[in-house]
Amino acid sequence: MNIPVISIVTDPENLFDYETGIYVSGKTREDALIQGLDTANAANFLNGWEKDATIEYYEPSKGKTFDMEASLSVISDSVSFDRQKNLCLNIKNADHTEFMGSSLTDYISENGRINLSQSFSDNEFKLRNYVVSALAEGLSTSAMDVCPCVVFLDGEYWGLYSLKAYYDEKYIKSRYNLPDEDVIIHERQEYGQEFNSFIDYVSKTDLSVQANYEEVESMLDIDNFLEYVCLNIFVGKSSFKPSSGTAWRTVSSDGTGYADGRWRFMSTDMASTLYMSAKETPTINTYLQPGIQSDLLLQSLLMNDGFCKKLVATMEKMIGENFAETTWESKIDDLVDRLKKPTIASYSRFYGNLSNSLYDQEVDNIKAFLLFGSTFLA
Repeated sequence: MNIPVISIVTDPENLFDYETGIYVSGKTREDALIQGLDTANAANFLNGWEKDATIEYYEPSKGKTFDMEASLSVISDSVSFDRQKNLCLNIKNADHTEFMGSSLTDYISENGRINLSQSFSDNEFKLRNYVVSALAEGLSTSAMDVCPCVVFLDGEYWGLYSLKAYYDEKYIKSRYNLPDEDVIIHERQEYGQEFNSFIDYVSKTDLSVQANYEEVESMLDIDNFLEYVCLNIFVGKSSFKPSSGTAWRTVSSDGTGYADGRWRFMSTDMASTLYMSAKETPTINTYLQPGIQSDLLLQSLLMNDGFCKKLVATMEKMIGENFAETTWESKIDDLVDRLKKPTIASYSRFYGNLSNSLYDQEVDNIKAFLLFGSTFLA
């Protein structure tokens, strides 16, 4: 099985103690219950508590390349009440140079955090983020950078997780080969107003006037934005709102390529795509979903005829290349060969039996989505 392993060791009471355990609802929930309070947001695992732990990382070759002290916490999100919860490791006194030979370093944030995701709505099959990432290969926009990882918690098998790279300055510099550039990410509080000012300018400017559109082109990488929009629309992401993705730019605008100071976008989690629900079918018009219809950035750009023509051309190009069966068929088959067995084992660990035939049917559904989507949109 060509998958790395993370071992997390902590005092069992840190996890399951009634009063202080971070993996149980515990005293926090029952205190709220007896007081007649809302228990939907009351549980030990929603308190953000961190507990001391030791983490070891073993490469697919099974050689240990990482061993450090860390704090362990349960991520408070939409799957906090699930049996398999999302976890966060925060490395103490992180020194990225100490373990440069470890593949884990690619998934450690610049401030020493590691995100272990159980895949949200795709927890049963744990496949969609990997498929969309494969579809996005070669594009200037980025899908989630994920790596499957088997987790052991105090020596007990804790299922299959995904290591998810953090969209921070460290990741962007590596992904876009910008080692000598300072990078702004709009999600950071100190830069949010700058990005909001950009959106405000675009939304209040008549972009049907070519001179105005060309001014926006100097602030936004249009080709990158179009790839980003087409990728999310094609895979049917029903929660997609273009301006809510991760936007970044270099501080300097004097460089070339990705160092030109223009805003660019990266896609967020893709679990809710590719037939995940009735909102993510190949025939449904994703463009009509509220996130796109209310997005001031995209709707303003659509006022320009040249942008509209370029949007159509970009989608047609991606259908012929990124979304072509000859491109994705072998990639999906390789992903299934790697992920099917550990995914079934993980599901069985927490929820009961997941048959081979049911998993294969889900893979067929994803392939059918891509086949029909290419024909339907072409």
